[in-house]
Amino acid sequence: MYLPGLEPAAPPTDDHDGDGDEWYTPPEILDAVRELAHDGVIDLDPCYAPGCLTDARHRIDVRQGGDGLRDPWPGSGLVWCNPPYSDVAPWLERCVSASVVRPVVAMVPMRPEIRAWWSHVWGAGGYVVVQRGRVRFVGTTGERHGNGMLTTCFVAWREGLAQSLAEALTRRGVDAVALRMVEALPW
Repeated sequence: MYLPGLEPAAPPTDDHDGDGDEWYTPPEILDAVRELAHDGVIDLDPCYAPGCLTDARHRIDVRQGGDGLRDPWPGSGLVWCNPPYSDVAPWLERCVSASVVRPVVAMVPMRPEIRAWWSHVWGAGGYVVVQRGRVRFVGTTGERHGNGMLTTCFVAWREGLAQSLAEALTRRGVDAVALRMVEALPW
């Protein structure tokens, strides 16, 4: 039951293609992210899973013994990180450290009330891109599945990157806006 006017834009479903944390990024989002790369290719996906639609130059695949949190991140170009939503804190921390030397975009649940968000997004100069509605995840062949129970957003640690992502998403029919970084936290 929802208060009038506060109903979700789309009813939550659990008919996704994955089990637990395995939810695949839809192609329009990946196309927008590719547009951010200087050569149109995502350089690294540290959270790669066989069957996902990411065609990154470098992939760290947990099913092949990889560990995107501990393994070195190869390459020097754009990183696309769609981490397990069950524990985003260490992924946000890793993205922040990588963003010092290369562009990084993460797709994470929008949870600004948690400690990791204050430390690794607002406290680390992150810019947030939000979209209207919720992400409709896809299966291995691109078929649409359910949306998550949490609002998803995108975080970039470079202002121009966030604005460019919002514009690229909008061009692909995903209404999105980049939020300004919180200037300086008082503590």
